[in-house]
Amino acid sequence: MWLSHGYPQSARGKGRFSGIVVDEKGKPVANAGVTLIWKEDPSVIRKTNTSSKGRFRYIDLGSGTWELWVKKKGYVSTYMPLQIRQLTRLPLIKVILKKPTKALLMELLKGGGNLLEQGHQLYDSGKYDEARALYAEFLQQHPEFYQVHLFVGDCYKALGTNEQAMAEYQKMLASITEMSQAEKATLYAAVGDLYLRREDLSTAVTYFNQALELAPNPQLAYHLGQVFLSLNMGKESIHYFEQAAALKTGWGDPYLKLGYIYLNSRDVKRAVANFRKFLELSPNSPDAAAIETLKKKLLKTLD
Repeated sequence: MWLSHGYPQSARGKGRFSGIVVDEKGKPVANAGVTLIWKEDPSVIRKTNTSSKGRFRYIDLGSGTWELWVKKKGYVSTYMPLQIRQLTRLPLIKVILKKPTKALLMELLKGGGNLLEQGHQLYDSGKYDEARALYAEFLQQHPEFYQVHLFVGDCYKALGTNEQAMAEYQKMLASITEMSQAEKATLYAAVGDLYLRREDLSTAVTYFNQALELAPNPQLAYHLGQVFLSLNMGKESIHYFEQAAALKTGWGDPYLKLGYIYLNSRDVKRAVANFRKFLELSPNSPDAAAIETLKKKLLKTLD
């Protein structure tokens, strides 16, 4: 159908083409929105929807370049330019709609110079509000990329506006059934961090544990160990530091923490064992000399 009335005569003609919209498996996508915009005058717009078999057709087109946009909820919007000539029928136009996966989002980032890349650069520079604005602009153009709500939420969290951060994370949670395990884990960790800032430890740990179950992460386990250590909850902190060490073999820091925990609980044998492991894995650490001296003193108490 025509969206704009009174379009110029040059936008009309005998140009025509047909198309089909399919998903990545080649199955027809029904009821996808297909929009055609005349590049010479963007106010000239034609719209239609795909049939149950994914088909669509346009006729009576003027010569020139037209922009074809295809959109469907749950898919990434797709664009292609078309060159229309009178009395020349184009081959069947095949449009493949893709799901908004994290991998596809990363492909967009690799392009450089786009809103996402600029947003990441601003975020890394500590310009969180400017980064948030670019992420929000990207979401207006590509609302199907629910993952970007996480970036917006992180900006709000960095700005200290935790309620707005939670609102963005909740928007991402609305797409939980479409998310990969890694994406769920990242989101649960972010939500857990917000509850930690609210000093709601039990809820925070629930989310952190869900994140660890979905995607075991040594840094997250280590972070949890530090949280419990700061609360003087040694038993819980030991569990997470041991988990961090198991997930990342060759990492000395968890053993250093474990050594101090056991030392504070007067379990000298275990303290020495963990300090020894730390020194084995991190001989060049700035703490190595002090820990070596401490270890020797503790060994003398065991003689």
